Amino acid sequence: MRYAIVKNGMVENVIEIHPMNAAEFPDAIQSDIAAIGDGYIDDSFYRDGEEVKAPPTLEEQVSALTKAVLEMAGEIYG
Repeated sequence: MRYAIVKNGMVENVIEIHPMNAAEFPDAIQSDIAAIGDGYIDDSFYRDGEEVKAPPTLEEQVSALTKAVLEMAGEIYG
């Protein structure tokens, strides 16, 4: 898994380690979105002053597209 090494509220490094070894890295926080130089405050990562969010899941993307198509169909056939 991917972990961010955080010291003094900043991501200093990003590493891949097995979760069983995570205890050997007390400054490691599991994250697929963090990058070196990101800030870390209150369990969230920040880049350029904005919170870094995980990309939407496939299910969320399909739901948003389905909603948009249904709205468009309602406008055309409504």
